[in-house]
Amino acid sequence: MGQIILDALKNAGMWFFQTALIKFVVFVALYLVVGALVLALQDFGIIPSNQNMMQAFSFLPSGLWYFLDYFQFTEFFPIIITAYVAKFIIRRLPIIG
Repeated sequence: MGQIILDALKNAGMWFFQTALIKFVVFVALYLVVGALVLALQDFGIIPSNQNMMQAFSFLPSGLWYFLDYFQFTEFFPIIITAYVAKFIIRRLPIIG
């Protein structure tokens, strides 16, 4: 009985280190790379920065701007852009995507 439990723990540990931990490290590295890539693209002007977005959205009426502020649009819009870039990169990786 004890040998079965030890074998199960050994297999669970092997699975964790062979698959889950490796994928975690790859995705964390990918997250950091995408974050740096988005900042670099913002510096080059390819992706709009917060200041450019504020200028673009300054023409919106105050009623719409109230709801955008209420839902923290200026906070989550860069997160959405980063998520789409990460999705694009992940789909291009032959091992993961």
